[in-house]
Amino acid sequence: YYTLSNNCGNVNIIGNTSIIAKAGGVAFDVYYWPVNSYTEGVNVTVNTTGTISGTIEYGSDDSDGAAAAMHDKAKLDIQKGNFVGNISAYCCNNNPNITITGGTFSTDPSAYVAVGYRATLSGSTYTVAKLPENKIVSASATVWNGEAQATAAKALATVFGGLITVSVKLPA
Repeated sequence: YYTLSNNCGNVNIIGNTSIIAKAGGVAFDVYYWPVNSYTEGVNVTVNTTGTISGTIEYGSDDSDGAAAAMHDKAKLDIQKGNFVGNISAYCCNNNPNITITGGTFSTDPSAYVAVGYRATLSGSTYTVAKLPENKIVSASATVWNGEAQATAAKALATVFGGLITVSVKLPA
């Protein structure tokens, strides 16, 4: 089911490399596997003009401390490529070390897009690109309580790629 499995060391998917998984398969994984003696971890960088077709998995074994160590021991850095399939992160305490700064995607990659970048949907394709340095955004909202304030701040930060400062004045 795995076209390419990455468990240890540094892997660079570069040039015009394409990885095409069979239907329903996994194109590649980033798998921290300390129980099998791969304690140093794994780093995968994707910077290709090619196509990655299939699921990308990010995970680890269920050994003691593996999930807690994953952020430091398993890294996926996507800089460029054409991605057909989803990214699945598991066993990492909801803190995967996945960073996307470029590429086109068939599914929404926003959960992993780096601060200062944004995924924009055009037709059925999401394109990740850097936000302009001088982008100024102004917004106002009526806030009824702290919960609404936090929800509004999170929504705005998601829309604008995390580059936002929210200042709230509550009514006297």
